[in-house]
Amino acid sequence: MGIPAAGKSHLTTQLAPLLSAEMLSTDLIRQAPGISRTAHLQALERRAEQVLATDRTVLVDACSVQPEQRAHWLAVAACAQVPALLLVVHVDLAVALQRNRARPHRVPDHIVHRYSSQLQQALTLVDGEGWAHIEHRGGTPPQGGGVPDMVDRLRAHGRAYWRLCARVKAEEPTCWLCSKPIDPDAPPRTRWSFSLDHVTPRSRGGSITDRGNARAAHY
Repeated sequence: MGIPAAGKSHLTTQLAPLLSAEMLSTDLIRQAPGISRTAHLQALERRAEQVLATDRTVLVDACSVQPEQRAHWLAVAACAQVPALLLVVHVDLAVALQRNRARPHRVPDHIVHRYSSQLQQALTLVDGEGWAHIEHRGGTPPQGGGVPDMVDRLRAHGRAYWRLCARVKAEEPTCWLCSKPIDPDAPPRTRWSFSLDHVTPRSRGGSITDRGNARAAHY
């Protein structure tokens, strides 16, 4: 998610091979005037469904500053029973406008301004939309580390991780730390809800997705 010329395409191009992911871009809508926006989005959705069905990752390169746009991709992920992660790319508006003016397929300046305003509104909404993880790139303060660190975080919240969560939650009804029951119906990130704990932390070389290193705990 981000405004035009924020650097979304550059970043997703870097991430795709590192995550063994297929990148799907809505930029082609602007670059292919003979294809309607609706038809192009439907084609992207079908391709995303095909890729997800093969247990691969999809990266969608899109502005997604409007709630209905984000809801669409959340629904695609839900149908595929995979977690949806949101990557927010922050950039100063003046920088984006300068970059945009140098592009071969330029977006009108007033659209960039409008998307910038919509992005600020979106940032107040995304925490409650159902994303498994929200990653921020740029901004003040920036989220730590470079692209490799980002890849680690995205992998940690990826498909294998959530499948392991479901398995541990089903197999271990009590917290391994206090031996009290875990409430399976508690809202996520509340006191008695389920949380995946690692016997050996990542910082000490522990695996994120190894069942032998995973235990059920209270959040």
